[in-house]
Amino acid sequence: MLCFRLKKKWAQAHGLDRKMELIIQDSAGLTWNVSIGVEHSQGCPRYNVSGMNHFVRDKQLGWDSEFHMVYVKSKGMLIYR
Repeated sequence: MLCFRLKKKWAQAHGLDRKMELIIQDSAGLTWNVSIGVEHSQGCPRYNVSGMNHFVRDKQLGWDSEFHMVYVKSKGMLIYR
């Protein structure tokens, strides 16, 4: 399973600090359903976007790939650029 970790302060500031569903959309309008997962390490929460396998495969991303997304709060969506 592949996870993308969100920075703690960013996740909390944008209301993504709990378990919830999220959508990734690219510029062509294709979408992928993922979810926010919360895990705790030494009492500190970590926020992960899980379910990224299909997105990574479809975009042909590798372990060393870098990509940027923009979060659109009103839509509960990450926009892939």
